[in-house]
Amino acid sequence: MNKDNEIISNAMPEEASEPLPKAEIEYFFKFEGTLGALESELHKDDDPRIIAMRAMHVAMDFYDAEWCGIIVGDMDAEIFYPEWWTNREKGDMADTNFEDIEYLKNYKHWVGALRESRTITIPDTRAESEWVDETERERYLRMGVHSVMGAPLFYHEPCGFLVIKNPKRYIDYPNMMAILGYVVLNCWKENQIIEQKKMQMKQPCTKLLNERDLFIRLFGVPELHSLKGQISADSYNAPKVWRVIVYMVLHGKNPVSLKTISEELDPGYDPDCGVKALRTTMSRMKSALETVLVPTEPLLKPAGNGCYLLNPYYHITTDLDIFNQTVEQAKNHRIPSKRLRALMTAATTYRDTLFKEASGDHWLIGDVVKYELQYNEMIGLLFEELAKTKDIQTLHKYAKETVDKVEGNAEAYFQIIHIILTNCSKDLARSELDLAKKRLTKDEWKKLCQKLQDRFGDDLIL
Repeated sequence: MNKDNEIISNAMPEEASEPLPKAEIEYFFKFEGTLGALESELHKDDDPRIIAMRAMHVAMDFYDAEWCGIIVGDMDAEIFYPEWWTNREKGDMADTNFEDIEYLKNYKHWVGALRESRTITIPDTRAESEWVDETERERYLRMGVHSVMGAPLFYHEPCGFLVIKNPKRYIDYPNMMAILGYVVLNCWKENQIIEQKKMQMKQPCTKLLNERDLFIRLFGVPELHSLKGQISADSYNAPKVWRVIVYMVLHGKNPVSLKTISEELDPGYDPDCGVKALRTTMSRMKSALETVLVPTEPLLKPAGNGCYLLNPYYHITTDLDIFNQTVEQAKNHRIPSKRLRALMTAATTYRDTLFKEASGDHWLIGDVVKYELQYNEMIGLLFEELAKTKDIQTLHKYAKETVDKVEGNAEAYFQIIHIILTNCSKDLARSELDLAKKRLTKDEWKKLCQKLQDRFGDDLIL
């Protein structure tokens, strides 16, 4: 028997000598009719998001509820947050009284139900009940929740609930919620897979709306993205072309002469020969980039007097823009969850050293150092925020990424060793410490040792 049939059979009453109450008879007729209508509706569209929203509307109608949605439960980060939802009066994805994130510690009964994969039903949140404590009651009051039902969602591990707010009927009959939760869960996961495949094909950090929109990555290996596709320094191996592109992007909209570009990129090279070679580079660049650009609109456009500039036809966004914006947002956000999200976006955006292949070139080194310092400052703030949430897994992930991205970050090594000592063994911690000693400068090594001694004493260092 499959899961759906099992749920339906559990919903049907066992044979009894006494006739069923009228309310139960009404429920079973409604149950059967709703399932039939739902099956018919689900064949009308292939979009998993649309199917999920229809299933949520069915849940609202069946239970005569005000609101229905997916509440994601992240056990590692210890938070709940809404993903997809609909409101009977306001429509799909309308403003909700649910915070951007809600902490699991404030919903202990929901956490228990999620871990045990069982439905939670609260007919009256205002009444004294073993299922509602004072902390939860305050939050229900803020959100206008008088009654609530949640069906657990499980995908390899507990991942949240399908929730309805203020159901007015059948609240003691959760089987329909279990079925609809199964439908919504599969649609949600299918949508995630589709979006991930899109990201594999094209991965800009900003939306590209038309042929004039370009996204250029400068951190790590340079890439250029358009609606037509993408090209990178790995797929198009032309070091000088990418040096010219990065140099011009860093100079923004200002025209720059070929002579200046040549002298900057190849100091000491004969100026006339340098300009000539650069013209060849420009020509090769134009033909190479036609595959992702509008053929009649090159990336770099002549501006007269031997100068070139970034073609104003294009709306160019770079990962430097994203990084700068999110770092600034993190500094200004007062809401911890939004500050944390901004910091995590900034950390992910900084994939590696600015144009790593050319990071030692004199024309680039100033910007390399500038962004590395900003990253180190930002990642320190991220470590602090993650430590507050006690999200050890994510903290370890970003710390490990940091020691690979930048050299000399003693704080990242401290976080790694601290996590290992807390959760593993001293031998493993000493191995990580030996690695840090090889990679850190003398000053950074001293800084790391002092911090470890302050936290754990001399035993580890010895």
